[in-house]
Parts: sequence; C-alpha cells; structure tokens
Amino acid sequence: MERAEVVLDGLQHRTTLDEGVAAVKRQTRRSQLSLLAGSAALAGAFSAACAVGGGSGSVPAGSAGSKAKAPMTLRVQTRTGVDLDKYWLQRKTDFEATLPHVTLEVEAIAGGPLEYVTKLLVLQSGGGIGDAAWGTTRAGYIKFLASKGVFRPVEPLAKTDKLNLAEYYPRALEDITHQGKLMALPHITEPGRAGLIWNKSLLGGTSVKEPDLTWTYETLRDAAVAISKGPNDAREVYGLNGSYGYLEFFPLLRAFGGELLTPDGTRCVLDSPQGLAAVQWQHDMIRRHGAVPAPGAPANFNMGQVAFQPANPMTAQTTAVTLKGAFQLGTSLLPKGPTGKRGTILVSHTMGVTTDTKNVDEAWAWTKWSCSKDFAVHRLLSGNGGPGGRPDIWKNEQVIKEIPGWQNWITLMDDVQPHYVPVNLRGQDVEDALNKQLNAIWKGDVAPADGIKLAVAGVNEVLRQPA
Repeated sequence: MERAEVVLDGLQHRTTLDEGVAAVKRQTRRSQLSLLAGSAALAGAFSAACAVGGGSGSVPAGSAGSKAKAPMTLRVQTRTGVDLDKYWLQRKTDFEATLPHVTLEVEAIAGGPLEYVTKLLVLQSGGGIGDAAWGTTRAGYIKFLASKGVFRPVEPLAKTDKLNLAEYYPRALEDITHQGKLMALPHITEPGRAGLIWNKSLLGGTSVKEPDLTWTYETLRDAAVAISKGPNDAREVYGLNGSYGYLEFFPLLRAFGGELLTPDGTRCVLDSPQGLAAVQWQHDMIRRHGAVPAPGAPANFNMGQVAFQPANPMTAQTTAVTLKGAFQLGTSLLPKGPTGKRGTILVSHTMGVTTDTKNVDEAWAWTKWSCSKDFAVHRLLSGNGGPGGRPDIWKNEQVIKEIPGWQNWITLMDDVQPHYVPVNLRGQDVEDALNKQLNAIWKGDVAPADGIKLAVAGVNEVLRQPA
C-alpha cells in the first residue's frame, strides 16, 4: 500500500491512512486539545481582522432560527484555504445574524486531505469532533468518512425542512451518496482543471495569438514551445505548466479518450492506446520540447515564469485577486482532444452534519446556508473561491455578466464527466500508486509505456485489497 505524508508531533511521517489514524490516537489528549485551541484562536483572529463580505444569505423556513434558543457555540471543522475557513470567517457575522443564539467557531485543520481526514477520525474517536465538517469527493473521501460513521444522512433533514434537493446537480449528489444515503451537500463543485489561464504580457511581441475555443492540443503545444525561453535545462520562461498528478492529469487524460478506472471502480484501465497517447503528450512536452517544467523545477505562474497554466474556475478567480494587477490575465478552456471533447472530472467540496453532534438543527442550518446559492454567488463574485453544486449558481446572470468567459465553463458543467471511486474506497492509495509512476515518467526515469504498465499493476494491487 502506498504511503503519504502526515505530520505528527511536528515531524513528517510516511504513512497509510489506517496507520496515520492509529499513530495520532497514540498522541496525548493534551495534543488534541492544543490543536483545537489553536484552530479556535486562529478563527478568532481572522474574525476580528476580516471585513464582512456583502450579501446576507438566508436560512430557509423551518430552520433552527425559527424559535428562540439558549446561546450556544457551533463548531465547524475544515481544511484551511482562502475559499474555506478564511472566507467563512468573512461571512461569520452574516450567518450569526440568521441565528442570533449561535456563535460560529471555525476550526481549521492544516494539511492535505489525507492529514485532514486522519485528524478528523481521531477527533471523532476522542469525542472532539465538531457539529459540522468539510469533506471532499476526491479519492472518495466523503464516502470513506461516511463508512466510518462521521456524518449523518442529510436527506431526512432536507425532507423535514422542505429543502428541494433537485436544485443541486444530480451527479454531484450521487458522488456524496454512500449506501443509498445522501451524507452531505456540495459546497464547491467544479469540473476539474479544465480551464486555461495565461500571462498576456508574455504573449506580447511573439507570433502566438491568444487561445480561443478552436485550439487543439497541437495548437497548445506549438504555442508553448514558441514562448519558452532559455536553454531546455535552464528555462527562463516555460510555455505551459504541467498537469502532473491525479486530479491535474485527468482533463488531459480524458481529452485523449483515456480513463483510469472502470466505472465500478474495480480495475485500472490506464493502459489503453488513448491513455498512452495522453501520457506521451506531456512526456514529450517535458523531455523533448522543454516547454513544460519537470516536477520540482522552478516555474511560478504568478511570478511570470510560465505563460499558460491549466486552471479550475476557483483558480481563475483567486489568481486574478492574488496578482493585484501585476500582469493582465487571460482565461479560456483547455483544448479539445482527439476525441473532439474537453476532458473533465467532477469534484466537490462538501459540508455535512456530524453523527455525534447534539446541535443538529444549528449544524443543518449552517450546512444549508454555506451550500446555498447566495453564499456561493457572493464567494465567486468576490474572488474568494469557486461555485457550488447548483445550476442556479453556475448559470447566475450576474456571474455570467461579471466573469469573462464564464459561459464556457457552464458548457463543461452541463456535460461534466464522473469521478469513479475505487470500490474498496482506497482512493488515496490509488492516487499514490498512480502518482508514483507518473512522476517517474515526467522525470525521465522510465519510458511512458513502461511507466503505465507499472502504474496499472500498482493501482490494481490497491484495488485487490479489502475495504
């Protein structure tokens, strides 16, 4: 089984998810309390410092706010991010205004999805889990957490509250359903890194025209090669940033007609001619043309070291805010592949009510509010993150009017491709097995065809393991 980085007691360890949970459980209760106290202090600091964003959101009728209740603190746990805890704290007083008896406490857990999930399971086992918590469909984590009893089904809550679940993308809800039960709501939903952003200043003075929807991967290759500057082993400017790992690589893979898993998640099928063609394309861009940096090479888009960069809708929005006018940003979609289609993968951040909470009404009110149309539209327009999993967010007239090229993203969401999850829910191990061999290919340590064979063998070995 492949291992990933987990930080325990300030040190990095290579561990599987099960080993990580066991190791964190062995830490003292004092360490757990320190984690929570630090997260709460961080939330308080941001709450005091951040200005409240515009827009108020709303809590539907029948919510926890319909009756006066005793004051209480609602604890919500999440990964840290500009689109997550940092934005939530900007909206903290907006939510609290809908439920005057509630004080929202956001507990941010640092690290990637594996570290987050590990710590969340430990908090659950020690009685320290909050009232609501973030999740993700990536690697099937939301289903994995549901299988461990972290989340309670939300469909009964929605039915009682008369929340129309048909307002959400059906496929997004399918990805959050485990054993026939809807375990959360989609908080952010996107079609993967299927977009393309570029530094307009790097195109100036060259023969390269700005991308449009007629571009093919051959057009992108030629443009990236033409813009690259300096010797291949010491580029000053790269034409295109790489799509190295699992999620990043999917749009390229599927544009060429390739796939990683069968729909039932029982077998790896990367070793198709289409899969090889996708891997070969990026391998050649790195090893032959020098137009894409090898993993680890200095290539920062925001610092003007890369001309084109694949992006998801959130990245396209937050990058413009981060640049603060350093250079003018162009946006479009990645090209169509030989299949005549653009590659996508449906990925959602989720918000759900924990099984252990005694504050079900308030946790459900937060879940609805933070996954609502008003909340997501404001976050999107303010450049603080991506859209939610509802058509009325993606097709909002103000969003279409104010965000250049947004209509193009809508076409991707209308035909977004599914995210196949391993049948045994060992999604992180599948990612690790794939990434190990892809990185070897990108670095030139193994030929594409040989690397793919090793990747298939490694992923299938993971899929043979028990859940």
